[in-house]
Amino acid sequence: MLRISQWKGLWVALTAIPCLADPLLIPSNVLTATFTTQQHPYAASMNSFLQSQGAYTGNFTPTGLSRADYLPLINSITRALQKMQASNGAIIDPVLNREDKFSSPAYAHCVSVLFKSGYAPLTDTAFLNSGMRAMTLSISEMTGNTVPDSHGDFFTVLLMQAYQNFNGIVPTATLSTWRTNLGRIAPGTVYHNSAQNWIAFNMSGEFMRYQEGLTTIDWVQTRMTSQVKSMGTDGLYQDTTAIDTTNKNLNGFSFAYDNVARMVLGVIARGGYAGTYSAELNRALWKGGWSGLLYQSPAGEVPTGMRSSHHLWNEGYAAANYEMWANQYKMAGYPNIAGAFKRAAMLSLAANKLWLQPDGAGYVTKARYAPSQKWGYMAYSGFADYNALAASVLGSAWQMSDSTILEQPAPADIGGYVLPVLSGFKKIFASAGGTYAEFDIRGDQSHNPTGLIRVHLKTSLPQLGPSDGAMAGHIASAQYWPLYPTADAAGLPNTGVGPGWLVSGTWKTLGAMQQLPTVTILEQTQARASFRVSYTIDSSSKLNEMVIVEPGGVTVIDSVIGGGINGLRIYYPMLLTDGEQTSTVSVNGNSVILGLRGKGSQFYMTNPSASLVRTNVTRNHRNGRCELIYADVGRTAEYHVTAWPVYTPVSVQRSSRTTPQRGPLIAYDGAFLQVEESGLHREEIRTLTGHLLWSNESRGRARYDLREVGHGAGVLMLMVKGEKGLSIRKMVR
Repeated sequence: MLRISQWKGLWVALTAIPCLADPLLIPSNVLTATFTTQQHPYAASMNSFLQSQGAYTGNFTPTGLSRADYLPLINSITRALQKMQASNGAIIDPVLNREDKFSSPAYAHCVSVLFKSGYAPLTDTAFLNSGMRAMTLSISEMTGNTVPDSHGDFFTVLLMQAYQNFNGIVPTATLSTWRTNLGRIAPGTVYHNSAQNWIAFNMSGEFMRYQEGLTTIDWVQTRMTSQVKSMGTDGLYQDTTAIDTTNKNLNGFSFAYDNVARMVLGVIARGGYAGTYSAELNRALWKGGWSGLLYQSPAGEVPTGMRSSHHLWNEGYAAANYEMWANQYKMAGYPNIAGAFKRAAMLSLAANKLWLQPDGAGYVTKARYAPSQKWGYMAYSGFADYNALAASVLGSAWQMSDSTILEQPAPADIGGYVLPVLSGFKKIFASAGGTYAEFDIRGDQSHNPTGLIRVHLKTSLPQLGPSDGAMAGHIASAQYWPLYPTADAAGLPNTGVGPGWLVSGTWKTLGAMQQLPTVTILEQTQARASFRVSYTIDSSSKLNEMVIVEPGGVTVIDSVIGGGINGLRIYYPMLLTDGEQTSTVSVNGNSVILGLRGKGSQFYMTNPSASLVRTNVTRNHRNGRCELIYADVGRTAEYHVTAWPVYTPVSVQRSSRTTPQRGPLIAYDGAFLQVEESGLHREEIRTLTGHLLWSNESRGRARYDLREVGHGAGVLMLMVKGEKGLSIRKMVR
């Protein structure tokens, strides 16, 4: 006979295996390792990735994460939420001082996951009872039509998942009462029929009720056609509720709600939906799965764009979608593709793990401010409900996750493509060797500017990139704008990394452009992915911008064609703080180096090597507070964003060993620089023409790895200036 501890170990082992009853959703005509554009509009990028994956010789290191790593994160957030629970089971938002939307049913689902997994011991009856109280309350709110904020559309799928998880854990009588009351939900009373992703949610809940024999399939059947039609030719979900109502469909859709809708529609598909539109649904979900894999950044983040971007739950829904397709491709017998989706899921999980508060709850957005600040929230964002939602969807990802699938290089690691997601989302993505750029071809001016709005570098901090453009910060309670505690100064330009120009004494920016450009894809290799956009400024002037993405960073080349514009001003948004820590900012002529949380990035001008000017005006940003820095140039400009130290794998050919004549004591062996100085000192590496390649400023003894600086540049000058003077050495690369 097994002891209790052995039974518990067996239980945990069994629950570590995801559901094996899922049907194969991959359409039979795409069960191949080579795709056509008739099968998927991004077939060329998919084929390029698969051809490169097997021969990839880059620096690929698995995350070290597995299925089990979802649970500590879920537990941390759920335990923080437990402290917010009222005696009746409601989760009370500490800022709003009331129950907010779907926080209580999401909490019940989180508790159910922790007990089903064995992570929460059955002896923790107080925790179990808290989940049961939230479950009972939430069901009564649905049957009594007293759902907070009329968000019943989101309740049912959470309650049904929790109900299934609690089976065998809670008393049979309790489960039976829940089942009876779940059968009393009246869809026509508690659901909406207009908001798109809301319909996807209520359909998934109704399908789970149908699976349990609690209702018919009719609600799902009558709404499936509208949901399938909401998924574009690339399978991405185009949610019109996520569009600024003043601009309608002009400026694209939200990637946050693409992931949300695909995940909950996947609940229906995985559940064995065999209705009239099952083939169309499966095909659209398959397309969207691949599109989402291609648009993931090397930081594991969902693209920015429109409302609800930068919210913690974005990556949770992405992880669940990636886990689903990892399982599907394992089932189909394609372990390399399954491994790529598994890698994407673990990158998403790793991104989520970075955003826990000291009390265990999550930051709602990717900025480290107190919940009362509501930094970068939407008007509908809540601290409790969005924490509960983030943990809940991680629970769904855990339930789908299969730890026997091993990570393989994903598109975010390899790159080699330009992805023009133009028709629905108005974005261009370019990826090469762990460097990633996102370009908004027509920013909506409420959430995002036009232009280069995101640069993610695998060795830098994604938020330094920048990870979004600089926008006017709103304080009005406008549903479709990110909100901040205080307003920005008037007249600040909306801009990403990119140009402005002077017209009749007024500075205009690419960030404010509303015309659609001409887009040309130039190169798509692992070494370089590049594209050009061309905008008409006026009847006589055109702006050409070429964006070049390489493993070492992003280069932008701007030029004005025609008369009327005689000079450009190049802007770069510098993240000054994430709300908790302050960035170091080192400006030296044509270069600025930012440092935050042990990582760095560099922005610098070349051709011409124009000096950078700080505006000294801070402004709201989704990731904290930022400041624009700029350089004034002529009609052409070239500028760069790189990780710092510069990420370019090189080997040093040889190095001179001259003895310093004066200044700080330094030792350089061709790879590492050792500085012996008690006070403040600054190090620089420049070309013989004076172009700055690398710099740093620190105090006391320091050691630097210079192996990745200046490969192929020829003779360089290494200069270390301290309180004792200047030390100089020559380097030959």
